[in-house]
Amino acid sequence: MTADPFRTVCPGDTPNGNCEPSPMRLKDAILVVAHPDDEVLWFSSVVSTVSKVIIVFSGNPRVPGLGGSREALLAAYPLDTAELLGLTESCSFDAADWPNARRSEHGLELKAPLTIRNAYRRNYDRLVPLLDHALADSRVVLTHSPWGDYGHEEHVQVYAAVAATQIKHGFEIWYPGYVSDRSWPLMQESVLGFSHNYETMNTNRDLAHDLAALYRSHDCWTWYDDYIWPVQETFFLDSGRVATTGSTAFGGNFPVNVLRLGLHQGRPRLRMLSRILKRLGKRERTVS
Repeated sequence: MTADPFRTVCPGDTPNGNCEPSPMRLKDAILVVAHPDDEVLWFSSVVSTVSKVIIVFSGNPRVPGLGGSREALLAAYPLDTAELLGLTESCSFDAADWPNARRSEHGLELKAPLTIRNAYRRNYDRLVPLLDHALADSRVVLTHSPWGDYGHEEHVQVYAAVAATQIKHGFEIWYPGYVSDRSWPLMQESVLGFSHNYETMNTNRDLAHDLAALYRSHDCWTWYDDYIWPVQETFFLDSGRVATTGSTAFGGNFPVNVLRLGLHQGRPRLRMLSRILKRLGKRERTVS
């Protein structure tokens, strides 16, 4: 039987049996994100402090040249802790049934052509052994939330792969409290997985703006140009499975950062990728 990477935990349950917050020990932590720029968007408060930043995906079949631009960006990256695993995106964004997305062993169930579903599954199968090696000696790992932050299929998949690896190695998992109208229902399914162990930190807006400018200069910024970082962001400790603890907790306080994307406004990230493709094509014509 395959271990379920998604956790069901009652608020108030913590690994040490109390509700005292435990520090994330950032100098010992490894940050695992799906795409280049995710570390800027959802982890700006910690990206310069963790011991390593692992970025999973590089190229995207729908955006020729994006992988090369991202690799060039990483060569100019001001933090020497970042490394790129180089997996190719599965083009699975918006393939789940948002806002009614359902979990699967590989992340989420997809309503997509077989080629995309197969690519999504293969990426999970490739990612788990890579993380098994990269995180073998880890004590603390930060990664995406079980609902994929604003609602991205590959964010959920990366969380699932990290959680599957944690079963073997036993490190702590912390994830950010970003959620959108798109991912809110899936977050509600995960809310029992919150513990009272959370850390709220000030975002690093100066660093975020500098890194965003670097991404734009390499034509591989995939988020909104007018995005404003919140003042603070919160990280939750993934407390693991406690189905037999007999907890009597009935609720808790869970500070989150809510993003309003608009469920009926099309596909925001696909529009951004289309914009990147146009920029890359314009640059290639200029160079030639």
